[in-house]
Amino acid sequence: MMRSTVNMQKKEPDSLITTVKNKVVYSFRLTMFLLLKFAYYVLYEYGLLSKPPPPTTISSLSDDYIQHHKSVFLNSYENINADHSMNIEKCFYDSKLHALAVENAENELEQIWRRRIMLENTPRGNIIMYYDAFKQGFVYYSDNSNIPYFVLNAAVMKYVLLFKCRDFFIDDQITPENTLSPLLSIYHKPEPPKNTDNQSIKMVENPVLKSTAFAKLKTYNTVSGKLSSNDTEKPVGDKSSDILPEKKEKDYTRNKIIYSGKMSNFNLLQHPKVAKHVSFSSDLLDGLKTTIATNSDTNNRVFNYRDFKKLQEQQSSQQ
Repeated sequence: MMRSTVNMQKKEPDSLITTVKNKVVYSFRLTMFLLLKFAYYVLYEYGLLSKPPPPTTISSLSDDYIQHHKSVFLNSYENINADHSMNIEKCFYDSKLHALAVENAENELEQIWRRRIMLENTPRGNIIMYYDAFKQGFVYYSDNSNIPYFVLNAAVMKYVLLFKCRDFFIDDQITPENTLSPLLSIYHKPEPPKNTDNQSIKMVENPVLKSTAFAKLKTYNTVSGKLSSNDTEKPVGDKSSDILPEKKEKDYTRNKIIYSGKMSNFNLLQHPKVAKHVSFSSDLLDGLKTTIATNSDTNNRVFNYRDFKKLQEQQSSQQ
């Protein structure tokens, strides 16, 4: 076999002039870059050039959408003379009257609020929203089932101002403290704390540790026997923990927002009620009833062509 040999040519080292030239070019480029960056900084700092806006994202659009409707909603509380809940019926302010009003499946109260529909374009997608008088919540249809609560809550703010039903808005984190909705105390009362299996939690102290420098306080649950989070060692007489008590986070009440499916599932038309009985009578209708009864008897009969001819001759002879 013939083997070919490749002569590897070694690269000659750069000359001193070429090396200096490359370093000068690199230093010049770096200097120009730093000078331009400093110039832009000075121009932006003194307002000679406006900073470019940040890129538009769904999150930024959602934040702008929420802030806009929140500001409009809070400004409505400044106008004291305006009645922003004028369309709410009185039965909503009484739980017993409300239960009687929605007792029938085809009650008028639900039909009224079912007709008050809002079509809204949110940054997360289009929604169709109305208020459900029976469930006491805001029902919405959307092709996007993962719209965050705060975006939907902003749409609720627009809805309650549009249809003059601001008392339906019960989110006490948004509304001012002195102007909470009266429906909040009627239908959303805080539930009392429940005891698991009606067993009380007892405190058991270890008498041996009372004379020591450190007291280990243990809280036992009589049901599970597990230690609670108070199982910490602290010096006796140390009141540092009493000076800074732990602040409990406030529990806020949220609006009830119900997702009912895609927008194609929403039925815009409502079927009118059909009257089952008409309380109208007239002597002119007696002959019509007899004719209808005769025709219905004739239609229910099965006869051949001969019987048909006989019936036709009898009708002609009577005339």
